[in-house]
Amino acid sequence: MKPRDPQKIDRIHQATLALVSEIGLAGLTMSKIGKAAKVGMGTIYTYFESKEEIINSLYQSLKRKHAEEIYINFDKAQSFSPNFYAIFHAFFQNCYHREAEYFFLEQCRASPLLSLDSIVLEEVVFAKMNTLLDEGKAEKIVKNIDNNLLIGYLMGGIQGFITQLRRTDAKLTQTHIEAASALCLDAIKI
Repeated sequence: MKPRDPQKIDRIHQATLALVSEIGLAGLTMSKIGKAAKVGMGTIYTYFESKEEIINSLYQSLKRKHAEEIYINFDKAQSFSPNFYAIFHAFFQNCYHREAEYFFLEQCRASPLLSLDSIVLEEVVFAKMNTLLDEGKAEKIVKNIDNNLLIGYLMGGIQGFITQLRRTDAKLTQTHIEAASALCLDAIKI
């Protein structure tokens, strides 16, 4: 059996990402992906059995990549606040600079297309954030509210702020990130 070509997989992933930004998940077909990736249908089906498999492959790839980037400065030896700011800043930068990727991830999270493996990976990715929030609660810094609500609130705050920046054509600055992180932390603090 011929080994899989990582460049073809990447082209298929990139085409899927672009198409979802353009037409959404519902309009996505194997044929459209193949055409956009400039690969034949035989090649597409050699690598993936269905559009759901492509979506989950891309979803998992992006989740792993983003988790590495978001948690890069997470340090178990640090207290709550430095780790919160490190994760917040990285997540904010990622959301701002990888708009199409986050749009894709959000589309997938709201769809029934995610496989059990993708859902489990999502839980693994959020495990460090859950641990951090639990530490904040134990240190009497963070409100004793369900972590899913806290994470949803924080993510929504970041995405709303970025949407507002884009709408007004404002450039992202370090001052923006620091102000947004302080606002979000103040909102979840006791």
